[in-house]
Amino acid sequence: MRKKISNQKKFRRKKFSVDQYWNMHYTEMYKDKTEKDFKSFIKAKSYDLAKKILKKKIIEDNPNTKVKAIIGYMFHGKYKRSDNIKLSLSNWEQIKLASYPNINNFLFKKEVPRPEGYSNRFNKTNYDHISTIGFKKGEDNWVTKNRKGKMLPIEDRQGKKWTGDKWIDWDKSEMSRIKKIMIEALKKHGNRRTKACKEMNVSRNKFYKLMQRIEGKDWWNKNYPPPKPKPPILPTKVRSAIQKKTMQKRISQGYIPFSHITEEQIKKRAESIRFTRKLQKEKFYQKMIPKIKNALPLNNNSRVNTAKYLGLTISHMHKIMRETKKMYKINWTDEYPTPTGKSQYQI
Repeated sequence: MRKKISNQKKFRRKKFSVDQYWNMHYTEMYKDKTEKDFKSFIKAKSYDLAKKILKKKIIEDNPNTKVKAIIGYMFHGKYKRSDNIKLSLSNWEQIKLASYPNINNFLFKKEVPRPEGYSNRFNKTNYDHISTIGFKKGEDNWVTKNRKGKMLPIEDRQGKKWTGDKWIDWDKSEMSRIKKIMIEALKKHGNRRTKACKEMNVSRNKFYKLMQRIEGKDWWNKNYPPPKPKPPILPTKVRSAIQKKTMQKRISQGYIPFSHITEEQIKKRAESIRFTRKLQKEKFYQKMIPKIKNALPLNNNSRVNTAKYLGLTISHMHKIMRETKKMYKINWTDEYPTPTGKSQYQI
């Protein structure tokens, strides 16, 4: 069964429309690394805001203080004190008077004595247990006991092979065979190490170990360098700003844009632009005609209401109707007469 979320967790996630009162517990660390635990009351609309207000005020009062381990509990109707008694009206009055922010701009805080042996206000450090764990020095160290005399520096492992208990000289014929397989895999995949690993069915770590033991990484990087990563694709706005800046710099140095284009190319470009615009216009009108035809009957053939319905200005809609009348021979006036029988344009 799923564990029930406590009320305090719900309160900490919620943003309230009015200020709530929070019981904040925290630790102050001073410049000399000493620590003290406190609790205080903060007035805020959310738990996150209460933490920000508390931190800001403490640093304002003492800039060299660091606030840590903050935890807060919201006072509510069913809130109980440490003696398991509900808050009385006098308790609520005291909380309101002691809460920060207040008229006097003073943070009331009560120091909570830390129990002996506690390294923080939550835990007691067991130094006897700490001494029994971790790495041991000298002769008791695991590596000294189990690997002394068997270890070999990485720079001396070239041409060597690990058998499981010791290093031995690697058979040259076997080493050249594996080297050939590695080179073929790299060539096949454009020197991409990851794909070469998959081709050989070995891990990337194993692949690099083989590189080191056969020829050394420098040899591989020199003869079969990994491909350079592609630069990230910049957003359109950023790319456009860089291009404009570059062009302005070139123009200031005397460059004339499109100076290499001939008159014939200019004419061809103008024709291409006109043709593209014509196609775009036709595409737009073919899209708008059925929309207008469907919208007019719904709005009693009123041009103004239809324009609003389609999200167009009345002038733009009249323009569309005039153009489509010429292009597609649509008589809007006869097919969709206005309620008054009059129109600004005979369309």
